Amino acid sequence: MSRRARLAAVLRGADGRALRLGLVSGFAAGGVMLLATLLLRLVAGVPLPTELVSDRLLPNIPVGNFLDLLSTLGGPIQAKQIGYFSAFAAQLTTALALGAAHGLLRQRGRRATLVIGAVLVGVLMVLCALVWPELDANYRGLTLARARLATIAGLALSFAVFLLVLEAANRVLTHPRPLRVREPAGELMPRRGFLVAGVGVIAGIGALGTIRSLYRDGAFGYDGQSLRPSQLSEITPTESFYTVTKNLIDPEVDAGSWRLEVTGHVEEPRTYTLADLRAMERVEQTQTLECISNSVGGGLISNAEWAGVRLADLIAASRPGDGAVQVFFHGADGFTNSMSMERAMRPIAVIALEMNGATLERRHGFPARLLAPGSYGEVSVKWITRIEVRTEEAEGYYARQGWKADHVETMSRFFDLRAGVQVDAGRIELRGVAFAGDRGISRVEVSDDGGRTWRTARLVYNPSPIAWTLWSLAWTARPGTHELVVRATDGEGTAQTEETRGIDPAGSAGWHRIEVTVA
Repeated sequence: MSRRARLAAVLRGADGRALRLGLVSGFAAGGVMLLATLLLRLVAGVPLPTELVSDRLLPNIPVGNFLDLLSTLGGPIQAKQIGYFSAFAAQLTTALALGAAHGLLRQRGRRATLVIGAVLVGVLMVLCALVWPELDANYRGLTLARARLATIAGLALSFAVFLLVLEAANRVLTHPRPLRVREPAGELMPRRGFLVAGVGVIAGIGALGTIRSLYRDGAFGYDGQSLRPSQLSEITPTESFYTVTKNLIDPEVDAGSWRLEVTGHVEEPRTYTLADLRAMERVEQTQTLECISNSVGGGLISNAEWAGVRLADLIAASRPGDGAVQVFFHGADGFTNSMSMERAMRPIAVIALEMNGATLERRHGFPARLLAPGSYGEVSVKWITRIEVRTEEAEGYYARQGWKADHVETMSRFFDLRAGVQVDAGRIELRGVAFAGDRGISRVEVSDDGGRTWRTARLVYNPSPIAWTLWSLAWTARPGTHELVVRATDGEGTAQTEETRGIDPAGSAGWHRIEVTVA
């Protein structure tokens, strides 16, 4: 007997039939479970399993290895796409495997549903133990305690749905009485199997539609958005403001149920609604945010007018106890970061509610975000839900990878010209930006001979130490090749370092150099 014939004989046997029916049952149950999981994410903000697992694992990868991983996968967006779609394929594959096991166990007279149920309970317990610190994420903005309950309940519900549909499908397929159809002896698949598979197909179509809907609503299209030269202005329009996010799909917080908690080492923990914050003393400030991943000459930097309430007022109202050394911030997406108590109590640390005269947009942290002057943008936690005063220091999401975001390197760059460009001889107005965190800019200098000689640029916009400085310089371009270089001096008199350094782990450093040819 040939190998193909032997395989056909096995498939036509009792075990083969049980395996086939189990796979069909697993397909139907997996499709329904996947749809339930996606609907919970879409409607209730319950994190997808891939979001929980990635948020648990990624912060523990050292920053150098993390950047290498992103490069291997083709960059941050491609990495997120791989994680997003492959996770659904893995869930469906697991469902098929459990369905096959269920069918074989049932064929052997074992308590198949009980066994698979026990496996699912074990998986749920292991998963919750693995991702326990991330269970307090909720993309609709529930408070941390409620978010953890909602996430556990959501995971348990999706597993229960899988088990119920798996058992129901298997009962339909193995029922001794046909469903008003004649099933010929020896048929590889009972005709009712196609009915059960149809349930999986319908659920799968619904799941695919939801996957596409979440994808279109996700951060894939704007994560890493950079400020282009044509968009340079004193105040960056909100739609042009640089955007970086760790998320596949950013939170869509429900303002009515959202709360901001002030807790930890305080005598009077408090909880604020959005209306409470809007009724407090309003503060306004113009402030620049720069991403720690902004390379020399990069565009991950923008400036906006913000309005909100002082962080110090919220902390003081809860009366922090003696020995408080750190304030730890939690976002609705599970993101965390921290700042020293000293920095948190400065009047320029703000919980922002508005950006450029309007309510915060979703991608910029609605309904409230932190502004942490003097630190890179990742410290300014978006979708903030809890302010925790601590007596011991703890590391936030990216700090665990080794990023050091508490000191912004002085930067300066050209904005109108790029390396390798050819320009006509004559007078050219060179423009650019300089920034030094919370230290301000006192001087910008430009060289057209690679740094041998320098001219001082005019500071055309220099409103405050926490906002960027826009500069310009009239340059007479003469035929030939020129290496243009720019450097800045911060408000404390410290010159920008010439030494070039990459973004890992404390932000880039070095002079911006571009070579231009003058015709």
